[in-house]
Amino acid sequence: MEAILALQKQLAAAQEQTQTARLSDRNIVEIIDNIIKNYDFKLIYTQDGREYLTPEHLERQIKDVVIEHGRINIVELPKILNVGIERIEPRVDVMCKKGAEVINMNGQLLTNLYLDDIGEEINEELQQRHKVPISDISLKFNIPHEFLMRALTQRLDSIIQGQIQGNYLITKSYQNVIRSQLRGVLRGSIKPLAVSQIKKLYGIDESTINSVIEGLIASQEIQGTMRQGAFISARFLENQEKIIKKFFTQNSYIEYDMMQKNLYVQKPKDMLQQLFKDDCIFLQNCCFNKNSLEHTKEQIVETMNTEGAIDVTNLLPSVLEEEEIETIITQYMGLENYELSGTLIISNSFLDKCTTAFKEKIIENIYKAPQKLITEEEEPKKKGGKGKKKKGDSGDELFSLEEVAKHLKDSKLLPSDYDPDFEESLYKLLKERLQKYSSVIKTELFENKKNSSSELINDIQSKLEERISTVAFIDKNIENIQAKNTTVDVGYAKNKLAGYMRPIIENMILLFCRKYSVQLAPNLFAKAEEKKETDISNTKRIRLDEAPMFKSPETVASAIDSLPKDLQKLMKQLNELIAAKKVHEANEFLQKSALDLGIKPVNLDKKNEKNFIYAQRYYIKEDIQGARHDPRMQFFYQLSLLGLEQGLFLGLDFEEKAVSTLCSVLLGESGVNEEAKKEIQRAMSLYNETDETKVKELESINSRLKSFLSK
Repeated sequence: MEAILALQKQLAAAQEQTQTARLSDRNIVEIIDNIIKNYDFKLIYTQDGREYLTPEHLERQIKDVVIEHGRINIVELPKILNVGIERIEPRVDVMCKKGAEVINMNGQLLTNLYLDDIGEEINEELQQRHKVPISDISLKFNIPHEFLMRALTQRLDSIIQGQIQGNYLITKSYQNVIRSQLRGVLRGSIKPLAVSQIKKLYGIDESTINSVIEGLIASQEIQGTMRQGAFISARFLENQEKIIKKFFTQNSYIEYDMMQKNLYVQKPKDMLQQLFKDDCIFLQNCCFNKNSLEHTKEQIVETMNTEGAIDVTNLLPSVLEEEEIETIITQYMGLENYELSGTLIISNSFLDKCTTAFKEKIIENIYKAPQKLITEEEEPKKKGGKGKKKKGDSGDELFSLEEVAKHLKDSKLLPSDYDPDFEESLYKLLKERLQKYSSVIKTELFENKKNSSSELINDIQSKLEERISTVAFIDKNIENIQAKNTTVDVGYAKNKLAGYMRPIIENMILLFCRKYSVQLAPNLFAKAEEKKETDISNTKRIRLDEAPMFKSPETVASAIDSLPKDLQKLMKQLNELIAAKKVHEANEFLQKSALDLGIKPVNLDKKNEKNFIYAQRYYIKEDIQGARHDPRMQFFYQLSLLGLEQGLFLGLDFEEKAVSTLCSVLLGESGVNEEAKKEIQRAMSLYNETDETKVKELESINSRLKSFLSK
């Protein structure tokens, strides 16, 4: 004790003495560097260079800071410890390897105490909610999912009273509730329950549902299996076969898709084959019951016998595609004498009846275009050879869809309100039949050549003589009009009359070809124009404007060269007059050469003219009563009737120039009532007006013009 006191006195004396020798900072640095160099002594400089730290001391400082903050980013330590980050990071790695006091979580330093604290917070929330998404915890505390899972797992049943289920942290009681709930639902299920459906109904995630169901199946608390993401009860599997048999028997079909999705049959065809053997018709999308076809066949046959056709969509299941229906009908139904168009079955007898209904119209078309008989007559067969039909010889369609439908309705073969889809399907089947039937009729005409040729020749000659008489009468009218009043412009009528002469020489060529069995080359004739429905297309009054039979004047000349020589000269003279539009001279030539050409001379006596005018008046009035025309056409008809009252007929069709010509002629006629002329002039001023008031005024004028006509 006395020695210690002596030392204390010496220290106190030394401290009171004034220091005469002091080391500089530089000397101290050099000394420490030598110590570090020579004695392998480790020290760490601070960032300001005023202090030295040992690694162990730095580790203690890092630990103290982390414990103080609980969680801190490693990049914040240099500022707090006054040590560079390059010195801190190696010490952190050493500390983490030594033990679990400090944990490095992606640059975040934390302690187990910190994790225990957030574990308590998580547990508190879990006990309140019973179910907490782990993703929400990760987001809330900004902890990576994998790290969080390890931390949670280590604290289950200690700090955290719960367990991990999929992506959820749940309490044990919650797990028991889910298990009990699903057990009751699955035990009571009579059909497959999809996991997605359970999730939607009860708000449980799929992984939890799958886990619980697998546990219940493993513990044999429920009887069934998991298949294609759904629980299928053992009871359903037992009833599966009964369900398929019942559905197939009642509906006569069953879809593969329905068996896979609703009944969870993985191989529908194999199962159906096993259950029903030869009763199955395997189609693309379903299996059809062959036993149901007998009754369906009886219905189809009965309907076809009474109505001629039936749409089978009402007899077969609606799920069948058109191709599947065709397969059933053609391969399994066993029907005879029918045609199929989509889902429509039509008996051949009905199609034959529809086809023969067009006989008169086909013959009428042949007579309207007699040049076809000349070009389409069969050529004599060469030695042992057969005539080959060139591609494209089938020609245009005989009748349009509208014409076919209208004629069949008029013939009472179709109701007036028939479905347009049926009409279109029927038309597709009739087109080829009509073409063949037309060929048969033409063949019959040629096989009965004597009778049919004589009849055809007489018909052509009769129509030709009628046209010649009509043209002569019009020519006479034009001459009389010009003689009475030279100021009246009849140029339009004369030009139209010159055009009316062309069919005369064309029909004369056809007449002579038939008489003398002359065959003309098909390339001489013009292509038949498609017929267009108009308001006057079915009129009986004389209409002289026709489509040309020959392609051009040159082909007409070529056809004349094919005639017998005694006719060639006469026909060439007539053709030259017609080509030059010398109508009057052509009429005179026809009168003079009528006997040489084998036609009757024109007889324009008063009796014939009177009968002609009377007939035309009758037909025009019939047209007016039989159809609804616009006021301008009505005006044209009134002008035509007024002209016939004066014994005038120009053979004009409804056109604006024709109306103008008729007005000019009637206004120049002294026999026309002056009041009627005034009405005509007023109507001319309103003719092109579209205003509703003006149109009604024109209708009124038409009504007044009727009063000037004789009854």
